[in-house]
Amino acid sequence: MLPNDALGAAVIGGLLTGAGTLLGALILRWLDIRRENRKIRRQVGGAINALLAEMAANEARLETQVKNQQWMAVEVVLSTSVFHRVELILAEHLGVDVRAKVFEAYAPIEGGDIYDLIAYTGPGGITTNKLGLDLKRCAEIITLIDVAGDALSTARDDLLNYEFHRKAWGRLSRLLGR
Repeated sequence: MLPNDALGAAVIGGLLTGAGTLLGALILRWLDIRRENRKIRRQVGGAINALLAEMAANEARLETQVKNQQWMAVEVVLSTSVFHRVELILAEHLGVDVRAKVFEAYAPIEGGDIYDLIAYTGPGGITTNKLGLDLKRCAEIITLIDVAGDALSTARDDLLNYEFHRKAWGRLSRLLGR
């Protein structure tokens, strides 16, 4: 009788060990997913914060020009470097509507649409010269920056408060086959 009891105990012990190993692996995977989500959340939140700071600086420069009617400025330095550095991160983690608003705010800055230009044809071809700032267009861009900033702030708050926790639970459920 003793060998059968030992065999049964060994089988039960083996099953419990296997179940414990599987459960431990699932818990470790779940913890890895949570850690990765926290890392992504910090990266995306940091990218949004950096972009919001750049947008605020650009907005302040444009507001100064519009408020003081300084249309004769031939060169206003507006930054797009942060936008380019975080563009891929934001493209992966933000909705299309938020990305579209950010693009709408940056497109005229990158395209030089803040200036009144004059084009004329000369012996060397077509030449353009800046006449000064287009203050009306600058005011429109300020509004676009405000809209994009509000959308980014809302996306950041949603991301940090809810979205990644929900995704972690969703991934765990898929991993468990539910």
